[in-house]
Amino acid sequence: MLNVETVRKISPTSMESIHPSLRRKSSTIKPVKEEVLYLSKSLQLTEYTFEDENGKAKSAEVIHKRYMVGVNNNNNDIQEDTILSIAILKRHCLCDCLILVRRYRPTLKSYALEFPARIIEQRYSDKSGDEAAKEIEENTGYGSTKVKYISPQTATDPELCDSKVKLVSMIIDGDDPIKNNFFHAKNPQNNSDQQQQQEQQEQQQNGHHNDDDNDIEIILLPINGLLDRLNEYYNNGTIVDSRVYAFAIGLKKGEKLSENVAQPENIEIAI
Repeated sequence: MLNVETVRKISPTSMESIHPSLRRKSSTIKPVKEEVLYLSKSLQLTEYTFEDENGKAKSAEVIHKRYMVGVNNNNNDIQEDTILSIAILKRHCLCDCLILVRRYRPTLKSYALEFPARIIEQRYSDKSGDEAAKEIEENTGYGSTKVKYISPQTATDPELCDSKVKLVSMIIDGDDPIKNNFFHAKNPQNNSDQQQQQEQQEQQQNGHHNDDDNDIEIILLPINGLLDRLNEYYNNGTIVDSRVYAFAIGLKKGEKLSENVAQPENIEIAI
């Protein structure tokens, strides 16, 4: 049994008093210059020079992913946001499911299991929740969504690239007979080339861009035993996105903690 007398909260102030080296210096990082080393259709490599807190000049190579979103006649990059949808599908008499996508990623030379994503121009960032819900509806037909939380921009791989994403958590009522329109779910076999071209034009006008959706497989993965299910995908040759795996670890941790309380954890509250 845990001895509560040995547990104490350590505030940032007390941490600094114990470890003086943790105190932040008053000086700040000063940007100096950024030089483009390589530019292609989808990537940009730059050398970023800055002065550290001690005034020492340092440099780092930074990868920037370029997306062609919206209408841009000047061929200049447009500031964009990437939105990831953490969507839980709830249906009576069925297990709650996490909606994921499986697609081939040339960078990994493998299939990857990921959260559904959408790229939009930053000028539409105030519509992040709506765009995330639209991504789910267009791919699955489920339109009865309730957005629970929208994160600020978070880093994806800060050691190498400047990519940032917003996480949008939502609950989907899979039993709603009105808002759930399964006939409009994306199905390459049912959509004509003209319909697909029209959808792409509408997406560009709305300022968002996705990769070739025809190569995406929609996965409804039961929340129950999620971590074990992800491990099965990995054992069968599919790389699991670290954010998906981190979500599963957090869910597993929540399940263990809920064993010590009177009521089980509510998945709707958890996300």
